Amino acid sequence: MTIMLLSDHRAFPALRDQALPSLGIFTLHPTFNVEPIMNTPSVQRVHEAHSGVHVVIKSFEHKTGLDGRRFLPTYSRTLLNREATTLAQLHALGFAQAPYLVPRPLATDPERLLLITEWLPGQSWGSILETTLQTRNLGPLMAYVNTITGWLATLHRRTATTDKIDVTNAWEYWEKLLRQLREQELLNHAALANLRMLQVHWDASGVLHQGLRSMIHGDATPANMLFTAPEELALIDWERSRHDDPAIDIGCMVAELKHAFFNATGDPTAAEWLIRRVYDRYSLLSDFDQEEFAAFTQRGQFYMGCYLLRIARNEWFSWEYRQRLVAEAQACLVVR
Repeated sequence: MTIMLLSDHRAFPALRDQALPSLGIFTLHPTFNVEPIMNTPSVQRVHEAHSGVHVVIKSFEHKTGLDGRRFLPTYSRTLLNREATTLAQLHALGFAQAPYLVPRPLATDPERLLLITEWLPGQSWGSILETTLQTRNLGPLMAYVNTITGWLATLHRRTATTDKIDVTNAWEYWEKLLRQLREQELLNHAALANLRMLQVHWDASGVLHQGLRSMIHGDATPANMLFTAPEELALIDWERSRHDDPAIDIGCMVAELKHAFFNATGDPTAAEWLIRRVYDRYSLLSDFDQEEFAAFTQRGQFYMGCYLLRIARNEWFSWEYRQRLVAEAQACLVVR
């Protein structure tokens, strides 16, 4: 439902005084109409009636962590500033035009915890994937997957550093996942003991320390990918971006593919052909040799397991399916 945004609305000053002027629009009395998008009230699309422009307001006021608790305003402000800064950096790096895009940051209001960006039209990868699996018309999927893989490979290549990977954040996230899964009673004693054993093996292997850091998206899920065409993709929601292991993004991407096919077909192996394609294409675009490819796919395997555990937290799936996701995550996390 579209409603008029009144002049006393918390976002009105930033829209009028920052966002519109950054688009070359100057008016004392703008008329804004607003509607929620992405099924969440924290993200809204705003239409200015006189100029016809659309922008997006993202509120960080009600951000929560894995435990469901609301972040302190200081941390929410950190997330806001991180996303705004990252978007500006990516625009400077060439992600301002097709085929690989990010929205342009237009305004921030740190006091009210608001970020305003340009609006990029497109269909979410999640919607495309769901429709494709429902109709069983899998042919077009390869083009979309190639585009996502190309986007991420280009990001990682353009922002590559000589800094070694630090796995501290990965293990902190791991602990949060296990804690929440225990609280949800999805992990019995045997499953928890197995995951702890796998943790020891991964840590001792040294595999997770291999490679060098690049900027990563940090939440490469279907909801954060908007296609305007099979070969044109915008990535949104950069608040988790950071310099870290590129395998995190690929592990997240392939975990979501595995989950989508598994949930639709009941077959946990149904997406394997696409997952292999992701790694082959990423390796080609990154110019990996055989040793680099082996190390990257191993790290991707670990992060894929982590993200399967993350998906299993979602209570809107059946209990049986969530347990099967945990089992698949454990199988994925076996050190090979």
